[in-house]
Amino acid sequence: MASFDVTDLEEQFLDHDHDHEAASAVEIPECVDAKTSTTCSRIRQFSNFILPLSIFLNVGLGFGFLILLKETDVSDIPAPPPTPNSSYYTCPFPELDLSKDRFDPAIAKTSTGADFTSVCWRDFTPDTREESQGYSLLLDDFWTQNQVTVYTGRDVKQNITNLLPDSDYTLRVYSLTNKSKNAKISFRTIPRGYCGNEADLLALKKNRDNIADIAADCVLKNLLSDHHAKNCIQKQTGFSDKCLDCYIGEAHCSAKYCTGKCLHSRWAETCQLCNRAHCAEANKLCSGLPYWAGAKVQHHPGR
Repeated sequence: MASFDVTDLEEQFLDHDHDHEAASAVEIPECVDAKTSTTCSRIRQFSNFILPLSIFLNVGLGFGFLILLKETDVSDIPAPPPTPNSSYYTCPFPELDLSKDRFDPAIAKTSTGADFTSVCWRDFTPDTREESQGYSLLLDDFWTQNQVTVYTGRDVKQNITNLLPDSDYTLRVYSLTNKSKNAKISFRTIPRGYCGNEADLLALKKNRDNIADIAADCVLKNLLSDHHAKNCIQKQTGFSDKCLDCYIGEAHCSAKYCTGKCLHSRWAETCQLCNRAHCAEANKLCSGLPYWAGAKVQHHPGR
């Protein structure tokens, strides 16, 4: 953003004052010989009125511009958050397991990050013709409240990706031929970004259907103040202050790049594609959340 020097504005005001003084000293030509006429008197009154009014308007607009710059400055959007440190472990189950409990189901975590985890499990299904179909790995997904099959096959290790940060998950491995033979492990991913934490994720999950409308309405009602826009959103959703900076930043991005494509509706496909092309990556970096975990696409005519 270009810098704005207040001294420049002050110099302009001083110039206006000098112009006013000079104008006051100049006689209106047609009144030189008729200073007592009613017409000339009115002309002088108008001249003495309009010059101060012009200065007043310029001063007001100038300071109004300064206030606008100050209130809509987005420099307080947080810097990119630090990259979380993933954890790595060694799989405790040897490939050639001859121990007496080699057929007891067991699963272990080998790494965990903000959006992934890796696991391995004991090869507890005998590699015989009857039981060589392998395993099924199921994930309890708190976001959708569903159990999702993430792997089926003969391998005994897997990397599960596209998870949400700072969230609890449970993985269960089953024998495909004998469901009673299974093992489970629970784990928690690492926090990431300014929205990738338990409290903000719960707020997002609760408000997914209307968060985009709430944010857009609050920003439009408070065009001159990001602070007031944030308070408006926070009262209705419960998001943390830093997380809201990400939403306000996305609103500024959308206004900068996508205003023309979003005039008809913020849910129009052209508007959504523009926002994704110009603003999604910056919001993902700030919030720590994937695009698919954002607001649900709505179809409100005219919104």
